[in-house]
Amino acid sequence: MRFLLLLFFFSFPVFSKDLIAVYRLGHVMGETLPEPGINEILNPEKIRPLNFMHLLSCLNYCVSKDDVKAVVLYAEGMRLGLAQKQELLRRIHEIKKAGKKVYLYTHGLDEASLPLAQSTEISLFPEGGVSFRGLAMQQLYFKGMLDKLGLEADIVHIGDYKSAGEPFYLTAPSEEAAKQQRELGEGLFVEVTKSCATSERKDAAAYRALIDEGLFSSQQALDHKLVDTLEYHNEFIKRLKKTYAKADFKLNYGMPKSFEPPKINNMMDAISFFQKLSAPKKKSNNDILALVNLDGTIDTRMGEALRRYIMRASQNDKVKAMVLRINSPGGSALASEMICQATEEFKKTGKTFVVSMSNVAASGGYYSAVFGEPIYAESATITGSIGVLGGKLVMSKMFDKIGISTHEFKIGKYSDINSSTSFFNEDQRAKITESMNRVYDVFKGRIIQGREGKLKGDLEAMAGGRVYTGLQAKELGLVDKIGGLREAINDAKEQAGLKRYSLETFPKQLSFEEMLMESFRPQEKEDEFVSYDPITVKSMNSAWLTELMLNLKIHQPQLTQEIHKFFQYLTLLQGENTLVLDPRWAQ
Repeated sequence: MRFLLLLFFFSFPVFSKDLIAVYRLGHVMGETLPEPGINEILNPEKIRPLNFMHLLSCLNYCVSKDDVKAVVLYAEGMRLGLAQKQELLRRIHEIKKAGKKVYLYTHGLDEASLPLAQSTEISLFPEGGVSFRGLAMQQLYFKGMLDKLGLEADIVHIGDYKSAGEPFYLTAPSEEAAKQQRELGEGLFVEVTKSCATSERKDAAAYRALIDEGLFSSQQALDHKLVDTLEYHNEFIKRLKKTYAKADFKLNYGMPKSFEPPKINNMMDAISFFQKLSAPKKKSNNDILALVNLDGTIDTRMGEALRRYIMRASQNDKVKAMVLRINSPGGSALASEMICQATEEFKKTGKTFVVSMSNVAASGGYYSAVFGEPIYAESATITGSIGVLGGKLVMSKMFDKIGISTHEFKIGKYSDINSSTSFFNEDQRAKITESMNRVYDVFKGRIIQGREGKLKGDLEAMAGGRVYTGLQAKELGLVDKIGGLREAINDAKEQAGLKRYSLETFPKQLSFEEMLMESFRPQEKEDEFVSYDPITVKSMNSAWLTELMLNLKIHQPQLTQEIHKFFQYLTLLQGENTLVLDPRWAQ
């Protein structure tokens, strides 16, 4: 009888439940994420946010899984850059090519969300609207504020187009900076209209013609075929349930279950969890493809962390290839050279090294990329900005205003070169300029070394702080191919001849179990070749400033971003004299 029951059970296939995968793009928080605390991850009400790489992985999963019948996106609060959206668009088209629909529900669309939304089936809130007004780029200038505070910026820059310091000593852009901003803005808006046109609703010229109309009511948006349906959210869900009667909705489908906190309802659940936690982990014998993330402004702490990992990878026989994913406007010249030198050492071992650029890989971000073979960028990536700047804030007028006097004693002609109470004198400025020119020459030398035979023209004519879109950079030979992260990984895999491999990311986003175990793991000893004393970074943290910024962020997010960048720049200047930083450190 038991045999007959088992035979009956195994004679029929077990059907998996159909799924509608749901992703809230407002929960995607950049390329990488800091690790949440234990209290945060244990909170059942809190949804763990995705990073951009998780989102790409989940959408790849949707393409290949037959049980996924459709994908639903919510665009509210989306903070993805244009280059990231171009990469995401390719995934959307792949899902559609697999015979699955992609829906997007929104209360309103604007220039940021429209290029992505146009390739989906869009349901708009009936009282919502669409804004497509073109492109505006705004730069804040702080000189007037600094004057009122009694602060003066003494900035030296190498390259006429290296304008990152201008907001501190000018009240408007220089002629070169204004020209650069105009050319970059025009190039980026071409990419916006091209991204919109991938939907085949309209061509790029038709989208460009819409910008002078600017604002569209929900009905006007429907008439212009910018959206497909006007409906309330409950009507949208009801329609999907009717269309996919046998499907369940699954938020963040494709994320590993290990990222979810354990479900502990009783003592047996707890015992089972800790038994699993303490069980020996099976080590993989697969070769490794390392995916290293350079995300954010480059300071010496980041530079040292990446250098250490890359040097370890160069010594690890199982690591056969590395992809460096860059989303950075640059920062410290020293830290950028640390990363660049580590990638050179990695390549010297004969291993494959490929670079993938995200929204921005400029100045120090480009410096870190030069040894990639090949370098991938999206057509809307902001890159280039090959130049150097540095300087200091002079506080003598502020000290006068608040009644502080100073007396200085010095030994050495240049001992007070970093004094906060005086400008550089003629000799000091010449010495600073000489030092910065050396850094500039090293930067250009690295590019010539890494891009040998690939540059299409004189490097100096491309440098001087000039900024390019990824498409323009490809024409100049600064990058090799237009593509995203997956294209870079596939290229690295093919070059290294990898069949079965494990993808190892750095910094690694830990699962719940790994976060617990990491706190008990002893620090590993490292070869002198890899490690030396860690570098500390100065910061300008303040409780009242943090509170002010949190409140301001609610009401004025764009202004908050600009102020944050202002303090970030001051922090970099406080720690170092020489920076390789893109003028759009707002990125």
